Amino acid sequence: MSIPRLGVISGVISGVISNESGGPPWGPGDATPAPPGSTKRPSRRDLAELGGIFRMRRLIEPELCAQACTLHTDADLDELAAITPDYHDTSVDPDEFYRAHREFHVRLLAPAATAWDLRVLRPLWQETDRCVRALLDQLGMHPALIPGGAPPCSELLDSFRTRDPEQARVASRRHLDLNARRVREFMTRSD
Repeated sequence: MSIPRLGVISGVISGVISNESGGPPWGPGDATPAPPGSTKRPSRRDLAELGGIFRMRRLIEPELCAQACTLHTDADLDELAAITPDYHDTSVDPDEFYRAHREFHVRLLAPAATAWDLRVLRPLWQETDRCVRALLDQLGMHPALIPGGAPPCSELLDSFRTRDPEQARVASRRHLDLNARRVREFMTRSD
């Protein structure tokens, strides 16, 4: 992705770039990132937008993983292992579940991520969470009960311990692809 294109995307996300009416350039009523905590029912358009979100994440996260895996200390990785979310524990409050997952990923990428990287990634993570969460809320289902479960973050962490950028890059792509497939299958099965 070119620097100018990333700049436009970042400008849109941060609200710097808008259309003549002051709204986002894609127009009112389109799928825009919802505020955190919003549980509006995900639509077919949300499903299409999730494909775009995962495509954007796939452009950014694997490269950051490749860089970050060489920058973390053993102590950093041990701390991350201690906070790796348990995706099978239904006693955890759903708010805490999503917060812990986001915190894990921010800390995993932190040594390589710039403020701009995180400004782009946070809305992508939040919108993914919003769509999944809205559907789970409507079904009365805890996030730990998603069929197939969430892809384990421990596999990402294991790739970081190798200190091999290519292994971290591949593990990140696999994590994102598996997560995208599971979310898509879950959302289409629940329609």
